[in-house]
Amino acid sequence: TNKIDEFVNRVEESEHVELHNELKLLKETVTKLEEEEIELSNAVTVEVENDLVKDVNEKMTEKHNFKMELDGNKEELNQLQSECARQRDDIADVVRRNNDIYKRLLMQIDDAKRQEKNANEE
Repeated sequence: TNKIDEFVNRVEESEHVELHNELKLLKETVTKLEEEEIELSNAVTVEVENDLVKDVNEKMTEKHNFKMELDGNKEELNQLQSECARQRDDIADVVRRNNDIYKRLLMQIDDAKRQEKNANEE
């Protein structure tokens, strides 16, 4: 029974060593997987941050381009408003001149009628 006990002890010890080694390997594997998970998580975070920065930069560029276009449109609008004001002034001048001409013509017609009347009376 002594030899059997010794054999059992050796088997148990051998199994214990094997289990201990397997446990050690499993712990190392878990540690490596956790490290890889952290690296992947960091890489994803960096990639997401880079994408966000790229998106923000694109939006800022779009905003800048839109502002430049808007400024150009404002300048064009100011020029058109100035041109309209000049044309309005020109039209007002033409209307005044036409009114003056019309009044002179009416006075000339009245004078001609008076002269004709005076000539007929004489």
